[in-house]
Amino acid sequence: MVNRVKNIVHTSYPGAAKNIVIIGLLILLALTYMDAKENKREVLAIYVGEKETRLITSDKDPILQKELVNFVKNFVEKYYSYSNHNIRENMELATDLMSEKLFRKKQSEINESVSKVLAREYSQKARLRKLTKKDNGTYEAVIDIKGKAKMSSFESKYGVEFVIQRTQRTKNNKYGLEIAYVKENRI
Repeated sequence: MVNRVKNIVHTSYPGAAKNIVIIGLLILLALTYMDAKENKREVLAIYVGEKETRLITSDKDPILQKELVNFVKNFVEKYYSYSNHNIRENMELATDLMSEKLFRKKQSEINESVSKVLAREYSQKARLRKLTKKDNGTYEAVIDIKGKAKMSSFESKYGVEFVIQRTQRTKNNKYGLEIAYVKENRI
């Protein structure tokens, strides 16, 4: 019986079944598009604390400000703290926090630094001392760096200017922020 029905559909109306399926899929696609356009979905951030749970509704929320400070601390820790044993890994993690444009601009400089550090016994630790948001939207950081080579050690302080912008959160960048510009100068 089933074979007779199949044969009737295929012989009586060649291509009709295929056309019906295509038309049905196009209608489904159009309905899905209209539904998505009508119900603009927002990405919500929810803060869950020890004593409260709430929606984060503004970029000025204290939780997002803490997240920004943690993002900068993480970047400083990876980009400015390294040794000849972990520089490749740290630079890879730091560059995940950079915009693609900044990474392309800094790539040869980073590769050169990695080669120099790998060629000798060397380590340095950086610590974020201060982070300030300027009126133009950029951030200024003061970073203390302590370094040690085979026969010497040093301490220095750097002023670092950042432009930080929002991006999508990913496995490699859980903050949803990226460094779009960085400029260091010794203080």
